Amino acid sequence: MLEILDLSRKLDPETARVERRRLGEELARLQRAAFVHGLPALFVFEGLDGAGKGDSLAHLVEWLDPRGFQVHAPRGPSEEEALRPAWWRFWLRTPPRGGLALFDRSWHGELVQRRLDGTLDDAAWERALAQTREFEQQLAADGTVVVKFWLHVSREEQKRRVRAWAKDEHQRWRAELARERREHGRKETLRVVEEVLARTHVPEAPWVLVEADDDQWRRVGVMRGAADALRRGLAARGVTVADPSAPDRAAVSPPVAPTPDTLPPGFAIPVDSPLARADLSLRLDKADAQRELAAAQARLRELEFTCYARRQTTIVAFEGWDAAGKGSAIKRLIGELDPRGYAVIPVAGPTAEEKAHHYLWRFWRDLPKGGHLAVFDRTWYGRVLVERVEGFAGEEAWRRAYREINEFERALTEAGVVLVKFWLHVSPEEQLRRFRAREANPDKRYKIVPEDWRNRARWPQYVEAVGDMLRQTSTAAAPWAIVEAEDKPYARVKVLRTVVDALERAVGRDAKS
Repeated sequence: MLEILDLSRKLDPETARVERRRLGEELARLQRAAFVHGLPALFVFEGLDGAGKGDSLAHLVEWLDPRGFQVHAPRGPSEEEALRPAWWRFWLRTPPRGGLALFDRSWHGELVQRRLDGTLDDAAWERALAQTREFEQQLAADGTVVVKFWLHVSREEQKRRVRAWAKDEHQRWRAELARERREHGRKETLRVVEEVLARTHVPEAPWVLVEADDDQWRRVGVMRGAADALRRGLAARGVTVADPSAPDRAAVSPPVAPTPDTLPPGFAIPVDSPLARADLSLRLDKADAQRELAAAQARLRELEFTCYARRQTTIVAFEGWDAAGKGSAIKRLIGELDPRGYAVIPVAGPTAEEKAHHYLWRFWRDLPKGGHLAVFDRTWYGRVLVERVEGFAGEEAWRRAYREINEFERALTEAGVVLVKFWLHVSPEEQLRRFRAREANPDKRYKIVPEDWRNRARWPQYVEAVGDMLRQTSTAAAPWAIVEAEDKPYARVKVLRTVVDALERAVGRDAKS
């Protein structure tokens, strides 16, 4: 199977850049359609050390909404996982309806390694292959798109990349790991890989082989394979995603009548509110903002490696008005990070299981492990915001929540967690402008829902709730950062700078590794 690959294939950088943009924009549309239609997808990335799995993941998710995917990098079962059936930990990581799960190595890599190590005799090997097919076919039969990428690299290029890792202080650990894996030899490893590929390649869960000697060719190949898979999965449900440049686009998504404004007339933020101190006139020139954003993103990537090495855990919490730009700020925050080191957790209304517990239970469940970053898009502050305003929590419960939240956050920070909290603030006039823009844009119309207009009608009540929240829960260890978000470039840069400053205080401004 692997001998058919032409590893000399290349793409020039400009052609690759244009094709990546085209595919990226299509992937963003396909992801939105998958979310709307409840289509789950699971992508597996396998390959020899140095084949570019992490880089392929990073270039793929660059175009996706980070609230809609999770990246998993399993490296052998934990003590708890080892006490359960082998497939338990993988079942727990399968994607929800409308979500995407990406695996940097998977059950396939473990299968190869166990065969090479001699821990699977012939009978166990046959059973493991059968269980692999069964697992993937069960997911596919339930509607999950399952695609597996094998990134193949030549012996010479692999050696060159491992040598480069050894010279990089952030990547040196990868070179050591690659040397450990080379004990079985490339020829024997590929013999086992070939058998796994051949015997687990089925129509419901195919392997996509990607030549990986040339980075540009590999990145485009992975993005094309992902787009093809999502397109086929949606087509099987009778869904076609229209090209925005198509002449019949207007017919596909006709204009909608603007919703009448629901903000009570004559409302102004009280002068004693913490929000009144925010200067919404703050702006950044786009060119200056882009330079500052790029510098902050590069520094944050350095700090990500430092935090991983030192097991420094970070939580970034986002709250703010509807259409204040939380999603775009989160996307820039994680834009240059290794996707295996962070998770974005979108918080919606509690499920029946979550309602059966204390409201903080689900947030304890989603805390990141040491060395990782978790970004919460909306948070535990729902108890003193939406639940207070909408009457889902009684007055005694939401008043008690201020103390409980402070205790929760103190437990985190005393355990060494870096906790950064943002409130993104815009004026009612800017919010209305953004609502109208979403209604007018077919690609963004899904972002505006009736609940947004209901929340706008309660703006005075929310201003009061936000003011109380900021006063009651901004502590020395976990202060609130109010982000003036009237100008999106300014807001994005302020978010990045604030996170970088917090991490530099935690690990040292001169920290490199």
